[in-house]
Amino acid sequence: MADNLNWTRVAGFPLERDLQPLLREIERRAIPCRLAVEGEEQVLWLTNERDTATVLSLLQTEVEADLAGSPGSAAASTMAGLATRFPVVFAGLILAIVGALVVRWVPEWLHWLTFQDFVEVDVTTLDFVSLKETYQRGEYWRVLAPTFLHFGLFHLVFNALWLWEFGRRLELVEGSRRFLLVFVVLAVGANVGQYLWSGPSLFGGLSGVIYGLLGYIWIRQQLAPHPALALPRGIVVLMLVWLLLCLVGIVDFFIPGSIANGAHVVGLVVGLVCGALSARDTPRRT
Repeated sequence: MADNLNWTRVAGFPLERDLQPLLREIERRAIPCRLAVEGEEQVLWLTNERDTATVLSLLQTEVEADLAGSPGSAAASTMAGLATRFPVVFAGLILAIVGALVVRWVPEWLHWLTFQDFVEVDVTTLDFVSLKETYQRGEYWRVLAPTFLHFGLFHLVFNALWLWEFGRRLELVEGSRRFLLVFVVLAVGANVGQYLWSGPSLFGGLSGVIYGLLGYIWIRQQLAPHPALALPRGIVVLMLVWLLLCLVGIVDFFIPGSIANGAHVVGLVVGLVCGALSARDTPRRT
């Protein structure tokens, strides 16, 4: 900082985040603070480190209100309000629903949405177009499109709930533009990982992205904590146990169809890397 005071960094926020309600509450409590724009984020600083706990408590309350969809106005909790505040998460959910409808009602469109095009040899056999031929045609959208395909109601609901839980937290912390980049990187990484894991096959779903978000949040919270990313420990354990059950094949006995283990594992690894890089660019409180 430019003066001689011993400033303490509390937290960083996306540039588009409206911090006026938080600043008004801090001012009401007569806590000296400063908000500075540093790079692509707003950074909140305090002059007295002893005020940090109070401000973090206020921030936690605001975060909980944001995640609950009620940050102070009734309109913000409507569908349009949620879409405005979490546009990437909302778009992901809508596309997942569309993907599930395509699988159920318009299966002939699958040819355009799978990682590789295919020909139905018979009822149980698919002949896939080679990867080289697929991308020589310029069909680059295929590295992303399978993310939104869902094969059944359980598949859709399971992934949608976790995208809503993890995605809102990251979009709130990172901002919509950066979160969109993270989402695309995780989706492409998971899809490529599944292809390398199983070879040509019919796969899809958000689960690779979900595990990527889990890895991203977990490692970033270890390296650069933020109230919005404070996941209950039980959620992390549950997701990792589920991953293990899928890897050893136990889940296959209860849920028909193969589990996209490659997407899960690679998505998790890519998420850990992305989260670590994000934390590196986010200074710790000093």
